[in-house]
Amino acid sequence: SEMLSAAWAGGDAERVPQQGELHPRRDPRIRKYWVQRRSLFSRYDHGVLMDKEGWFSATPEALAAHHARRAGGGVVLDGFAGVGGNAVQFAAAGCCVIGVELSGARLRMAERNACVYGVRPRVCLLHGDFFHLAPHLRADFCFLSPPWGGPEYLDAEAYDPWEVGGMGDLQLLRA
Repeated sequence: SEMLSAAWAGGDAERVPQQGELHPRRDPRIRKYWVQRRSLFSRYDHGVLMDKEGWFSATPEALAAHHARRAGGGVVLDGFAGVGGNAVQFAAAGCCVIGVELSGARLRMAERNACVYGVRPRVCLLHGDFFHLAPHLRADFCFLSPPWGGPEYLDAEAYDPWEVGGMGDLQLLRA
């Protein structure tokens, strides 16, 4: 599919850019994340897929691996799976992962990234809103790394963490 095709010279398998979109190394808002790509995914050059939000939302791999070791196994619920960085590390640490993602495109990227790391059988990905699905899911450990608003917060006059990414009303704490 277009999503899984090799899009750039040098063998990097990334998401194919949309009309008018720049390669991450040429996009001034994303370049600083792109130069750190192997700290986000050490197997980046093996076919990891990212989108614009994934670049600034992915947890660095070493930190995700640390979180995974602390989980201690069992079933982990990753409520905001994104492109799968945390889910991959939880699965690599021996956990069974239920990943929830609102974006169908990012869910497919998470699936691909789990395949790149060889942990796809340990990851169950659900397309939907965590706040609607959470009451129906059971896990031993719940990991939440919600959207934080991205680099645009630098342009804001004030930063309100409860309003970033639609998380108002303390919705996260209620889930």
